[in-house]
Amino acid sequence: MLRPVPIPGSQEVHRIRELLLTQYIGAIVIGLVLSQAITSFVTAVLVPAAWYLAERSAPRSVFGFSSPQPFNWDRFVLNLIGVGLYLSVAYLLLRWLYLRGEDRIEPIDEPAVEA
Repeated sequence: MLRPVPIPGSQEVHRIRELLLTQYIGAIVIGLVLSQAITSFVTAVLVPAAWYLAERSAPRSVFGFSSPQPFNWDRFVLNLIGVGLYLSVAYLLLRWLYLRGEDRIEPIDEPAVEA
């Protein structure tokens, strides 16, 4: 049987949020997404560095037949877009699970005790 997609504010969405909060699954998922973002960023930085070092140390022909290989900018840009998507998903999960305005606890001002 097909069930309708839960809309924001419905009971199913609140149950999913409560499950993610109480079982610490949300924190684990946010950590995994952030680690994937860090890994993708390091890859995006190291690949151009490795390409530059490989091109710089490649032997050149004295006859001029070897031409330098062009850098693959498409893959570099896609890696950076992936990093941005990972970070945005982690931020949205963090905001949805932990940074909601209605669930914040207000500090109580207690009177100062004099000795």
